[in-house]
Amino acid sequence: MKTIKHIITLFTIIVITSCGSENNLSENETNPEKNQTEQLTTNISGVAQKGQFLRGSSITIYALDKNLSATGLSYPTQTFDDMGSFSVNNITADFVDVKANGYYYNENTGATSNSTINLQAIAARNGIVNVNILTTLAYNRIKYLVKNGLSFTDAQNRAQIEVLTALGLGNSTSTNFTSMNIANSGEANGILLAASLLIQQNRSVGDASKLISDIAADIEEDGLLSADLNQEIHRNERNIYVGSVIEGLINFYNKNNVTSYSIPAFYKFLDTDGNGIMDGTGDLFKGIDPDETTLNDITNINPGYDAEGFTITKRFLSTIPFNVESDAEWLSVEKKLILENIYAVTMVAQANKGVNRTANVIFTSETGNQLAKYVYKQKMVDELVPQRIVFPYDPTIESLVSSGIGVNGKIYDILRSSTNNIVYYVDIPHVDKKEKYQLYFPTSMVSMPNDYGTFKLTIPSIISSGDMPFISQREGNIEPITNPTSARFVVASSVIYIPNIQNTDHIILSSEHAICGSAIYSISEGRIDKDNPQIIESETKADSNGQYTLYVRVNSRNRANNDLFIPVLKCNIPVNIKLYDSSNSLISEGTYYSTNELTR
Repeated sequence: MKTIKHIITLFTIIVITSCGSENNLSENETNPEKNQTEQLTTNISGVAQKGQFLRGSSITIYALDKNLSATGLSYPTQTFDDMGSFSVNNITADFVDVKANGYYYNENTGATSNSTINLQAIAARNGIVNVNILTTLAYNRIKYLVKNGLSFTDAQNRAQIEVLTALGLGNSTSTNFTSMNIANSGEANGILLAASLLIQQNRSVGDASKLISDIAADIEEDGLLSADLNQEIHRNERNIYVGSVIEGLINFYNKNNVTSYSIPAFYKFLDTDGNGIMDGTGDLFKGIDPDETTLNDITNINPGYDAEGFTITKRFLSTIPFNVESDAEWLSVEKKLILENIYAVTMVAQANKGVNRTANVIFTSETGNQLAKYVYKQKMVDELVPQRIVFPYDPTIESLVSSGIGVNGKIYDILRSSTNNIVYYVDIPHVDKKEKYQLYFPTSMVSMPNDYGTFKLTIPSIISSGDMPFISQREGNIEPITNPTSARFVVASSVIYIPNIQNTDHIILSSEHAICGSAIYSISEGRIDKDNPQIIESETKADSNGQYTLYVRVNSRNRANNDLFIPVLKCNIPVNIKLYDSSNSLISEGTYYSTNELTR
């Protein structure tokens, strides 16, 4: 419970109400006689944001009269970019009710939402009407207050105060909710982004939608929030990682070629360490990355993986000035301000010349107090050693043992243990202790000349287990892999991942590269679904323009899962994707790249 955030003074309510009354009323609203004799025409534009609604999201503007009753006029449109922007001209209304529905960028996860969300706003006939979580929470309360005698402006101001108090985000703002934009700087926009993160954190789209509805219903009549809902709002607040949110937003804007944006200081309105105080209050220094467990870490750097040097970036929230230094020449440190009170500290290590080495990176305040210390240790690179890879017996590969096994592009003999009849192994002489081994089997079917996972497979009319491409990948993380190490063979393929196919009947893929072989079957969970081919066409051939085209029928099972993995031949090739519905109308189009990692 955050009692420190829930104090509303009568003075605050009076000041905001009186200020907003004049600022938000047009000449026609302050002149009732003129309002009765003229129809009011206006242009409405804005942005729809939970995170930013994506291009093609549905927007409908409903005209309301001065009593907030529907006039029967409506103006449907769509967002025209991935920032949630929309615009409608020549709207005849005193007030407007704006409803938005669409997929959106989820700031908490850094990904597109897996289903749509509904948001709404009610506003005076101003030129800018943004739709967001705060306008949605205030919607019912504003209508209730107007119905019970308050002017729209007074109802709006009062509802805004009550919503912010309910969320624990303060108790006043000089900016109307319908003017807030999470892509702009300013305190008010930071409040909006903080609210978005609070509502979404560790919740599905459906759960977030229910929480929004529950809050709006709870405050509708008295403006007060129950203790249970207050606790639910802040239940996952400590799991909001400020550094990840910032990094995700920067990546989202860069991906969509957005250059004129700001990330508001949303962290000021969150309590991510659970101490009852907002992070922007008082003297503070803390790491804000998901893996930040302590500010005094000792890290053993993998000698094989990082022998050529490494770069590590950590992000910090600090309301106090600080210095950071390394005590080793081989490790340099750079501090960069990336947002108000948010810093990125990058540590760059030179290549290891074959020695054991240690570096201390120390953070201190201007008064000399130590704030944090990171110790990086790295042993000398191990010399070349033999490596044994062991894998269990599988009857499907019994007849193919003589084919050998491919390891990182080279072929080695498969041996059977003399002491354990159910174990095969491969000895790789004089190799580096690599972090990653990639294996393929049988070698007669798989070719890896340039990149892992590239293969061409002709599946015969009768499929047997011996015709399957067995590919495995053995990876280590921080520590070097053991010797011997074990491996498991599974069916794998490079794939193109296409999300949001729930309304899709079929897909057409085209590329300048060959996309598939004679037939590609659904590959998942280590087996080929031979009864359900995804691609119903014979071997693709280039047309006169050098384009390969592939037709993919989407079955009901894939639509239910809301996404599709299409096996393809090569990694990292651009493929143009067009999604069509059952009437052969184009739903969407885009360029996708096949994954550069094996999907098993």
